[in-house]
Amino acid sequence: MCFYGRSPSGDFLLVDNQFSNDVVVFKIEKGTGKLTKPDKEIKVKIPSSIQMYT
Repeated sequence: MCFYGRSPSGDFLLVDNQFSNDVVVFKIEKGTGKLTKPDKEIKVKIPSSIQMYT
């Protein structure tokens, strides 16, 4: 199962991967909407939701 959330600035898309126990932060290209995947992923034990605080 996977959940996602966009940063309040609109610059990043966070995707949690419940079965692989990580969160990936993609950079969103302004204008094109193209996603760029980073070299590293954030290891999290059983991520189940994405929450943004502003």
